[in-house]
Amino acid sequence: SPHFHGLFRSGTRAQRVHSTWRMAFLSGRPARGALALALLGAALWVAGAGCIRSTPFQSDPSVTDVTAENLAKLSKQTPGQRFRFAVFGDTHTDYDNVQITVNAINARDDIEFVLILGDMTKHGLLQEYEWSYEVYEELDVPWLTVLGNHDALGHGADIYREMYGPFDYSFQYGGLKFVMFNSNTLELGRGVPNRDWLTAEVDNLGSSGGILLVGHHEVGSQP
Repeated sequence: SPHFHGLFRSGTRAQRVHSTWRMAFLSGRPARGALALALLGAALWVAGAGCIRSTPFQSDPSVTDVTAENLAKLSKQTPGQRFRFAVFGDTHTDYDNVQITVNAINARDDIEFVLILGDMTKHGLLQEYEWSYEVYEELDVPWLTVLGNHDALGHGADIYREMYGPFDYSFQYGGLKFVMFNSNTLELGRGVPNRDWLTAEVDNLGSSGGILLVGHHEVGSQP
């Protein structure tokens, strides 16, 4: 996205300015153009101070309770006897194609909600989470997510919990029960998936006529 590439160019320029200025002092004489580059770098840094983070490893998202917000939106819709929803996942950092997907969904009038099946990031970094969120939030319909294995890297699972909410949740829509669950056994260890919770959800269909289990991994692909 333009925001992403703009930040990338600014960061790269700032690094080059720092290296040139450092080389000038190590050599004992100013490198040609070093002062001008340094001043330019300072101007770029000031101009971008509002959108550049001090570290990519921060874990405090600018938005929270995204899942609850979208469930509330979904609850206000009245599904017909038949309905359609879109599903995609593993977008990682391919923001341009995510934007194309979002635009294609918005161009239709028959999609009632979207399920995003995890791997919204590549390294589980906060900035990746927020860049993806900025594109997903352009969807005209409610959208709901599950945690992917890349999303759980580093502090990613904690970021997801704070930004989106619980790893495991369910909702009913149009006579179906959707059970959204965390399938990341290798990244998060014992107790994943939460089999007791899954069993209880499957046993308790309520008024639903069917059930759909939604996770990041294919059935049988995890220990």
